[in-house]
Amino acid sequence: MADSKKNDKAKECTPCKRGYRKLLTDNTMVTITVGKDLNDELEFVLPQQYLITVSEFFENSFAGSFLEAKEKRLTLSDVKPTTFRIFVEWLNGRKLLNSEGMEYDGDRDGKVKSPRFEELVLLYIFADQYDVPQFRRDVLETFATYQRHYPMMIHGVWLRLCYDRLPSTSPMLRFLVDSHVYSWTGVAEGYKALDYSPEFLWDLASKFCSLRKEHLIKVERCPYELRCDYHEHDGKME
Repeated sequence: MADSKKNDKAKECTPCKRGYRKLLTDNTMVTITVGKDLNDELEFVLPQQYLITVSEFFENSFAGSFLEAKEKRLTLSDVKPTTFRIFVEWLNGRKLLNSEGMEYDGDRDGKVKSPRFEELVLLYIFADQYDVPQFRRDVLETFATYQRHYPMMIHGVWLRLCYDRLPSTSPMLRFLVDSHVYSWTGVAEGYKALDYSPEFLWDLASKFCSLRKEHLIKVERCPYELRCDYHEHDGKME
C-alpha cells in the first residue's frame, strides 16, 4: 500500500490460520456464481486449490461431502460482483487492490468526494462470512491506514451494517470503536445518535468510561496504531 507504515509489532506478529494461496499443483476448476439476489449475476471459474487453501468455508464446500463438492459449483447470492472481483484479484496476486485495479492510497483517494470505506466494509464482511482470515487482515490493515486520513471514518448506515453482519468479537468492530474514541474531538455537532447502531453507541460509551477510570483519555500513541492488536493470531510461525 502506497502510504502504509510499518508498526513496531509487525516482526512479532504470528500468521493467520490460513494465509495466501499456495502454488498451484491441481488443475481442478470450480464455478462460483455471485450477485443472484442483487439482480447482477456473474460467474467466475477459479482453481479449486486456490480457494480451499485460503478458506475453511471453501474447503468444506468443495472438498467435503456437500453437493457443491460433486458438482464443483457454488452460489453466493448476496455477494456483489465488484466485491468478488476484488477478492479474486487478491486471491491470484496475493495483494489487495481496489475496484479500479489500483493500490489503495489514502492521499490520492482523499482528493475525491467518496473515500473507499464502503468498498472496504463489504470486503471485510465477505471475508468474515466466508472465512478468509488473511483477506480479513489485509482489509483491516487498509482500514487502519485510511484512518490517518479520515479520523472519524465511517458512520451511520455503514456502521450499522458492520454491527448487523459481524460477530460481536470481530476485530473490525473493536477497531471502529477505538478509532472513534481516540479521534474524538469532543464536538458532537453534525452527529445524530439515531444514525448509529445502539450496540456501537454502547461500546463507545463503555470504552470512554473505561479510559476515564484509567485516566487514559489522552495518550501519546493511540492503541489502534498498533495493528497487531487487531490481528487474529491463530496460526503458527514457520
